[in-house]
Amino acid sequence: MTSNQQDTPRILIADDNSAIHEDIRSLLKGVPESKVSSSLERQLFGDDLTQTTHSQPTYQIDDAYQGEEAIQQVVNAQKEGNPYAMIFMDVRMPPGMDGIQTIKEIWKQNPEVEVVICTAFSDYNWEDIQRELGDADNLLFLKKPFDLTEIKQMALTLTKKWKLAVSNKEHTANLESLVLQRTRELRKVVKRLEFLKAKAEASTEAKARFLSTMSHEIRTPLNGIMGMAELLLETTLDSSQQDMAKTIINSSESLIGIINDVLDYSKIEAGKIELEDLRFNLFKSVEDAVELLAFSAQNKGIGIASLIKEGVPEFIKADPERLRQIILNLLSNAVKFTEHGEVTVIVRCETVEFDEQKKSLSITVEDTGIGINESYLKTLFTPFSQSEASTSRRYGGTGLGLSISKELAVLMGGDLGVTSSEGRGTSFTLQLPLKVENTELVNDSDIKEKLANACVLVVNSSPINRLVLEEYLQPCKKIDFYHFDLNNEDAIANTKPSLPHYDILMIDNDRGRQSALNLKVELLKQRLGISSQFDVALVSILESVHHDEFVSLGYVTTIKTPVKRRRLHNALISLLDYDGETQLPQDAVVTEEDNAVSFLAGKKLNVLVAEDNLVNQKILSAILSKLDMNVVCVEDGREAVDMLGQRSFDVVFMDCHMPNMDGFEATRYIRSELKEDVPIIAITADAFNENRQRCLDSGMNAFISKPFKREHVINILLQLFE
Repeated sequence: MTSNQQDTPRILIADDNSAIHEDIRSLLKGVPESKVSSSLERQLFGDDLTQTTHSQPTYQIDDAYQGEEAIQQVVNAQKEGNPYAMIFMDVRMPPGMDGIQTIKEIWKQNPEVEVVICTAFSDYNWEDIQRELGDADNLLFLKKPFDLTEIKQMALTLTKKWKLAVSNKEHTANLESLVLQRTRELRKVVKRLEFLKAKAEASTEAKARFLSTMSHEIRTPLNGIMGMAELLLETTLDSSQQDMAKTIINSSESLIGIINDVLDYSKIEAGKIELEDLRFNLFKSVEDAVELLAFSAQNKGIGIASLIKEGVPEFIKADPERLRQIILNLLSNAVKFTEHGEVTVIVRCETVEFDEQKKSLSITVEDTGIGINESYLKTLFTPFSQSEASTSRRYGGTGLGLSISKELAVLMGGDLGVTSSEGRGTSFTLQLPLKVENTELVNDSDIKEKLANACVLVVNSSPINRLVLEEYLQPCKKIDFYHFDLNNEDAIANTKPSLPHYDILMIDNDRGRQSALNLKVELLKQRLGISSQFDVALVSILESVHHDEFVSLGYVTTIKTPVKRRRLHNALISLLDYDGETQLPQDAVVTEEDNAVSFLAGKKLNVLVAEDNLVNQKILSAILSKLDMNVVCVEDGREAVDMLGQRSFDVVFMDCHMPNMDGFEATRYIRSELKEDVPIIAITADAFNENRQRCLDSGMNAFISKPFKREHVINILLQLFE
């Protein structure tokens, strides 16, 4: 329908009375009152015979005298594209169908048309009409005789209403068309994005597979390099040879660190990082990480320590490997970028802001290193970023470590922040939600009770060790720090000749020759009036004088630095109970590794090693043989199956990738055909969790990753046989 057609509404008068047609037509066309029938004149215009309706709207008016005729005209109007806006419909139009039936048929053709029912009397009352036609909003009921003003107003109002309805329908249709068009365009965009997403995922997956394959190929020979260097260190070597072997191991560990960083970054990029939620010893994780970096730190002449504040639970729930990874990354950076001073790890338990019922774990790694320029802090956690190009050239590194650590912190529900001042040091703080069961909180009451009456004197404590000892010796009744300058004769001469009684005497030793240490002890005894032995020597892991030599100098025992909280407390308690007759072992306790070696060696295990790489065979055989185990080696999965068919073994180390029959197929055969439940440990160079899960799904009991160390082999065996 055109705009002109809509501006001139079309009206149909359907009535069998021609006079009605003439009167309504004349009125709606604006005919002067004198030409309208007298009955209509009097009703509409009264006595003013000169009035005309110059402002009357124009209509296109058609006539129908029977129901069938009205229907046909409505059909024709629809075909012409010029539908009726309004119909005046008489109820009784003999012969044929009446007005009500006609309206029902008309609405089938034109549902929007406005209908006015005109009748003087009818077989239908209003209730009947509603029942027949429903509650339509385009239906009015007008009884004869008409009020002509009402007819004019009705025509005007209903045609305007119809125009609005038509306009709204057209607008809605246009909107729907536009929506359909936009939807089609959007579908094309979505389809394109899905294609690009699939392409990107395929590219990321291919990159991850490539990196995994390269990692596998590098780890296997690297395992041989590191393993042989460790075995070499267990032989008789001079100091120069030992230094070379240690350099090989340190360089290999740096390489594996780079490989792990690249793999972790690719996992994060692909969204394949999976976190565990395990109960583990937080104290041990933090202190072991510090101990790993102690050699590098002390070799540079910088102090390193861990300080676990009061109130921190010893056991928590989190991902221990990822937490250890973050701490090691921050520590290695701190040691790398610090030339003078110290590196400290401080662990606190803090109340969460706005919720005093919740606690968070705060681990801060502080250093006194080169610091970071403020302009570089914003990009510090960006992948492949370092503070400046010269930093990368001087210190090396991939620039991935901090980015990975930040991502891991967020994945664990926390965050990693940094503050720094150029030339004055840097502080990284890891915040994690603290998850710990009340039953797992460590009770220190026994330790506090045993140390409650102890008086401790610490001589010549370094600043970093003093910080740690002040915290860890809090349960003691009294703790004093005394400085004794061996190189200052005046200080020695003026030293206080006697001190109050102390239960434990502790000297924080400087590295040096045995003669110097001996002189220091004698002078201290003379000037302080001490006749008995010094109880404890705090010695660094680089100390050239060994534990037995310290005992020969007059010490009861030694404690290595960095000081561990439990190690210190155990040593002090052992000293308080010391009878003075038997020699206490180093650290006052037998090491966990010593216990593990003794336990495993006592089992006399028969071990089958299935490994096609001869170097890895040699390394694993050497490690197991030193644990007093009987080792048999084969080169593929088929030989492993045949060997298990001939004799029994206590444990099998199974390489995953071997010729003829790989480790997965061999394990499935052992479980299904041989019905053997012997523990099988996978040897894998694959770093992705799905590959490790594949080991477990095939029937293996555990896995060990290349490159592996003696401690890894011991730990995995302990898990299976303890």
